[in-house]
Amino acid sequence: MKQELLSLAHDVTLVRLGARNGSGTLNDLRELLVRCAPSYPGIEKWFDTRVVSELGDESRRAYLVYQGTVPVASAIAKRGRSAKLCNLRIGPEWQERRLGTLLISLLALSTAEGAESMHFTVPESVWQITGPFFRGFGFQLKGLADRQYRLWDNELACEAPMSSVLNAVRRQLPPVLASYCMNGITTDNSLVLSIRPPFASAILEGRKSVEIRRQFSSKWRGCKALIYATAPASRIVGECRINEVDTRSPSEIWERYQDRVDCTRREYFDYCTDRPTVSALLLSDVMRFRQPVERSRMEQVLGTALRPPQSYARLTQESSWLAAASLGSLMQV
Repeated sequence: MKQELLSLAHDVTLVRLGARNGSGTLNDLRELLVRCAPSYPGIEKWFDTRVVSELGDESRRAYLVYQGTVPVASAIAKRGRSAKLCNLRIGPEWQERRLGTLLISLLALSTAEGAESMHFTVPESVWQITGPFFRGFGFQLKGLADRQYRLWDNELACEAPMSSVLNAVRRQLPPVLASYCMNGITTDNSLVLSIRPPFASAILEGRKSVEIRRQFSSKWRGCKALIYATAPASRIVGECRINEVDTRSPSEIWERYQDRVDCTRREYFDYCTDRPTVSALLLSDVMRFRQPVERSRMEQVLGTALRPPQSYARLTQESSWLAAASLGSLMQV
């Protein structure tokens, strides 16, 4: 059975292939690649003897996109100091839906560690059509490829510094992801909430459904928020919705929500100090990220430091946390 990783409004799913995938998914990828056989003689042997085993040991990454049960796009890359883009195939009817940007972003993010560059080869006739797309990710022609597959069409070598590819991913990815929903994780969050790790865990486990803040605006009522577990965890662990913001005296808030804050009375009033009012954030729609996103990893990909918010940070177009949120969503794949 395919694991659904990405959902669109058009019955589309994306699968990351690996050792645990069934033979049916691998066969679907193989059949899609075999359609390239006239242009790449021996591609079946390459897939059977190289790709399958290297998917198992994680030295290659591969993704397959389905519409219903029909595969419509594929992408394969090999890890290394110079990562290799081995395959990027988008069905004609999907080439205007930015699947190419999504897939090349996935490949870049999954092969970036330890890589100084990314390269691929492409028929000259194909480069004439796809050149602008690849140049948008920093790729440049390096001349003829070492291996030529066809008598009638030159095979060209292309390469880009991995830093250039990642810079392009940072620029292009957020608007692409705006229409996607991965494992139920959307990119329409308004805030990043900083929460101490024990309390973040309690929220994800359902033991805590009310977060207390000394000061918090009711304008965030109904907004979605990323849950950032502070140091020493320092990672995005999930998301939630701020269903309600209830601001009252500390005594009133304790009386109403003491069973939902997952702390002792002393801890609560030590936090409130002498505030005349505090706010109770009533959380709903809590979702744990399948794979927490480390702040250090986001900083590495973004190429900039992320300053953890003291209480919360608003996700704006100018905020580095917006790009981090987009990458965080994609890194769940």
